[in-house]
Amino acid sequence: MLIGMVALLVFFVAPASSLMPVLVNEHLEGDVVKLGWLGSASGIGGILGGLGLGIWGGFKKRMWTAFLGFLIMIPCSVGLGFTSPNIFYTTTVPAMLFMGVGLALVNAPLGAIMNSVIAKDMQGRVFSLYGSIVTAVMPLGLVIGGPVADALGIRSLYFIASAAWLVILPLAMLSKSLMNLENERAEEKPASDVSPPHRG
Repeated sequence: MLIGMVALLVFFVAPASSLMPVLVNEHLEGDVVKLGWLGSASGIGGILGGLGLGIWGGFKKRMWTAFLGFLIMIPCSVGLGFTSPNIFYTTTVPAMLFMGVGLALVNAPLGAIMNSVIAKDMQGRVFSLYGSIVTAVMPLGLVIGGPVADALGIRSLYFIASAAWLVILPLAMLSKSLMNLENERAEEKPASDVSPPHRG
């Protein structure tokens, strides 16, 4: 359920993220320096988010920390949708900065939760599956997002992503199994099941 939720969220945000150059070209006068500013702001936000989380430690319930990150990213996505040269430095750059902060608050606790509930001998397979699913939904999102952007404009992708997240996240919060996932403990194989090393 956790992997499915993340994949669904990535599905909606992938087109908006990947087509950022189109947003800059159409609504920021095609200024490549502005595109560089956005990339830098996102990276700096990620560093600040990681440092802040390292000092703070997050909520006792890690899932709430991840949801806080998602909730920070929603208004940032809306702000990016309204971008224009007039509000670039006052709204667009801060929106990308906090988008990076939110992403850091999402990735760290979700990774910690998965590490704690997945048995060590299964982690490689599960994380490979997780990476494959998340990677697969990105081009799928672009297949759908591209025509939507052509029909409704590139801004629409940011508004659609925000609206989708506002629906998905409350539903996720209502799931007891998802919210209590981190209370589970990985079932490790007993030592007797582990074969002794071969001695030649």
